[in-house]
Amino acid sequence: ELNSNVKKDFSRAGASHILAVSGMHVGIIFTAISTLIGLISKSRKFQLFGSIISICFLWFYAFICGLQPSIIRACIMFTVPIVGKLIKRDSSSLNSLLFTAFCMVVYDYTYLFNLGFQLSFLAGILLFQEKIFNLFPLQNKILIWIWSLTSVSIAAQITTLPLTIYYFHNIPVLSLFSNLIVVPIATLLIYFSGGLLTFQFTSLSKFISLIINKLSSALNSTIENFSHLEYATIENINISIFHVV
Repeated sequence: ELNSNVKKDFSRAGASHILAVSGMHVGIIFTAISTLIGLISKSRKFQLFGSIISICFLWFYAFICGLQPSIIRACIMFTVPIVGKLIKRDSSSLNSLLFTAFCMVVYDYTYLFNLGFQLSFLAGILLFQEKIFNLFPLQNKILIWIWSLTSVSIAAQITTLPLTIYYFHNIPVLSLFSNLIVVPIATLLIYFSGGLLTFQFTSLSKFISLIINKLSSALNSTIENFSHLEYATIENINISIFHVV
């Protein structure tokens, strides 16, 4: 229900992935659930029960979000290592990715022509993020955090940029910088939204709602400021599928 101007601002700022429910959102929610389960009990039996609860919650979230290809991919990829852990088998991230693609295409081959599916599986985070991150061995925790976020963005863009240009005819120049601000804000928004859902019938709900409104305003203002900067994006680029390949 977002208006076209807001969507355009997100696109120009290189932050459209914030609007598309994907691996980032699922990862944030899974981390929150795992942390809560870990705080409740350290026993192996409870951890086993917690793993099953985590899987159920992730798929419940996927259903709420309409079972889009990007979130199905993320949920399967989180489910595979959890199941592997339960049956005492190690899992390879790349194998999990390929297994996920196989399952989805067997279920519905038209996923191959879905943009969300294509971008989800083309994002080269698994292949390149660690290599890029290791280029600069850092000691400072803040610098490590900044470079970690940046390396994820670079890795994702290496393989998705040709497709992005082909479909959207632009290159968001400032995406590496905008994501350093908008990703943490989006993360907080998800956590506080979960808090609002949990405490909606208590006196905390108004306070949490106020924080969510402030965070939303900060996110939109940041996106708007980045999108209106000169040379925020290079537009009107037309390439053929041959160029993409």
